[in-house]
Parts: sequence; structure tokens; C-alpha cells
Amino acid sequence: MSLLRPVPFSNAAVQEKAAFTKERYGSVARVYIVCDQDNVIQEDLQRWVIGKLNPPDEVKGGWGMEGQRHFVLVHGACHGAWCWYKVAALLKSAGHKVTAMDLGASGVNPKQVQDLHSISDYFEPLMEFMKSLGEDERVILVGHSMGGVGISFAMERFPEKVAAAVFPTGSMPGPDLSYTTMREEVLFSRFLLDKQESHQKLYLPVV
Repeated sequence: MSLLRPVPFSNAAVQEKAAFTKERYGSVARVYIVCDQDNVIQEDLQRWVIGKLNPPDEVKGGWGMEGQRHFVLVHGACHGAWCWYKVAALLKSAGHKVTAMDLGASGVNPKQVQDLHSISDYFEPLMEFMKSLGEDERVILVGHSMGGVGISFAMERFPEKVAAAVFPTGSMPGPDLSYTTMREEVLFSRFLLDKQESHQKLYLPVV
């Protein structure tokens, strides 16, 4: 079984369920971590999005927190839980609890790409995990790249179970910024990338 898999969703599939409210999504503290070594979501794109369209509560070039916490690590497109192995080890060595999961048809998740019919199917492992948390348990969600979309869904659906959301170069949609706008207008228009070439680089279907 391959650990690296394609992403089957078009913009329409993501946008169909992407409704974020200021009352629920907006009630969760958001931290954005800027990284100058991301080859897909480059630093100037990161800063333009968070500066103009969907400002987080805090922007950091690095991040730490006192006390023991439960971190839930959500991978980006075409990856799996395996990509967090260094981060997970560091967090555990600092005394934190860590859960790194494989999303649908990703990593060692048993589903295949053809089994995913909606964005909800893709993020189902994360949603099931959030539902399983205890009534008073709150976690810190960490979503890289497209994983940021996943934790945004979790913030909207389970705001009472999220202590904070961390976006390390993550896609950070919100009430005033749809994933489609962020991806099409920002990536393809502002940065003048060739659409066909960019889709191929990101392993996304051309629509």
C-alpha cells in the first residue's frame, strides 16, 4: 500500500461543505506559523493571505506552550501521519500527548481514493476522532497545507473541544475567505502560476 496518494477533490467538492461561521469557527483561537521553506505555499503568499483576508489571532515563526497538552496533527494533501514523525517525537519528549492521524485514503488508511465521494469522506477520520473526545477534553489542532481545511471543519463543528488551532503554512479558510477563493484567486491570479502546471505540482485534478 502506497503512503503517498493523490487528492481526488475539485474546488466544487471542497466548497460544497465549506461554511464557516464567526460564532463557531471564529470562537477558536488561531495561530499561524509562517515558514520560509515551504515550496508550495511560499512565504509571501502566506503573509498576504493572513494579512489581508483572514487574519489569525497570532502569527509566529516558531511556537511553544507551557503545560501538558493534547496535540492532534493533521497532514496535508498527498501525505499521511508519517510526515509528522519528527514533530510528534519532539512534542512527546516535552511531555505532551500526540495524535497523528491518516485522513481518508491517506497513509495507511484502508480506504482507496475511489472510495471517497465527498470532502466529508476525506476528513471523516478527524471528525470521528473529535466526536470520541471526552465532554471536557480540549485539544490543540495542527493542520499543515490542506490539513488546515480539515481542522477548520473541526473548529466549526466542535468549537467546544478545540483549545486552539495552529496552521503551520496551512490553508486557513474562514467566514470571509473560501478555500476556492484562496486557491484560485490567490494562487493562480496573484502569483501568476500556470494553472495546468500548478495542478500537476499540487497533485490536484484540473477542473
